[in-house]
Amino acid sequence: MSIEIEIFADEIICPIDFNNNTRNILGICCFFIPVNTKQEIVNQLLRKRCINSDNLKWNYEFDACLNKTNCKESWHKSNDCEIHNQNIRSSRASNSLKTISKKWIKYFIEKNRAEKSIRFNILFIELDKMDISKFGESKIHENMYNKFFRTVINYGVKSFFNNSKVLVKNVYHDKGSMEKHAYFPYLNLYKLNDEIPEVAIFENKDIIFVDSNHKNYVPHKKEYYSESHLIQFVDLILGNISQCLFNLSNDNLKKENATLLHPLVERLINKSRDYYSSWHYTDRQNISLFPKSEGNNFKNKCFDLNGNLVDDFIKEFHKDKTLKMPFYNPEQESLSKFF
Repeated sequence: MSIEIEIFADEIICPIDFNNNTRNILGICCFFIPVNTKQEIVNQLLRKRCINSDNLKWNYEFDACLNKTNCKESWHKSNDCEIHNQNIRSSRASNSLKTISKKWIKYFIEKNRAEKSIRFNILFIELDKMDISKFGESKIHENMYNKFFRTVINYGVKSFFNNSKVLVKNVYHDKGSMEKHAYFPYLNLYKLNDEIPEVAIFENKDIIFVDSNHKNYVPHKKEYYSESHLIQFVDLILGNISQCLFNLSNDNLKKENATLLHPLVERLINKSRDYYSSWHYTDRQNISLFPKSEGNNFKNKCFDLNGNLVDDFIKEFHKDKTLKMPFYNPEQESLSKFF
């Protein structure tokens, strides 16, 4: 018996944090979404865009708004914003962006705990621990991403579907530098299709790049409108998990959003095989870091651009990580102003 899925991917390059510490980390995230649940997830994300009420259906056109009596065209337009985690900051985020991002994260948590249907694999590559010269003389980050991207997909299709044969209909990726990489858009899925045919078949072997701004697909370019919202969803979850792990920002809004996911991230790092957890993440969600060794200890435990193993690097994937961001209580922050 096979299951049809689509994969939605995004990446993050962790920058210098608020303490001016360099976070030389490359993060890769893939959501594995069954085709028969995809549109329902999109519909729920769209419903959350209505701040005044939870409409049964969202429409990007104000004239078709089901909540028109309680809405204004300017509000409706504001609620149709791109949900981009980088822009979610206390000082500049609109009320729509603040509210909708929280609603999306809470939806993720509710669906995660009730339906057990959200599957994702995230890998953080700690570049300072590696001899990155093995990945070529130019476009080193892109070459590394190219190789590890296959690793993230490989693990997900093998681990998240109870040994069912997986038919991958499409793989979607946020637009960016990887779109112009010599190999990434065209060869990765061909290679995976040849490597794991007993586990997964990739129907469309070209990676589809989607703009995360859904407004670029309406009203006349509706082809990737739904996919664009899912790319935004991946970006939001990856950004907040990164905040939990590495404490990249001291912005109160970023900390407040990330705190919603803090309990899940803590469990995925410290209790990854807890089958009795009410968060229902075991064999459906994974966060790993790479490599475990540092510096010269890892220098010969790498692989070349052709994917040939120089040494056994499987043991270098690990969860030996303390969450850098402390649990944040926004109410305590407010009360502290009075003392």
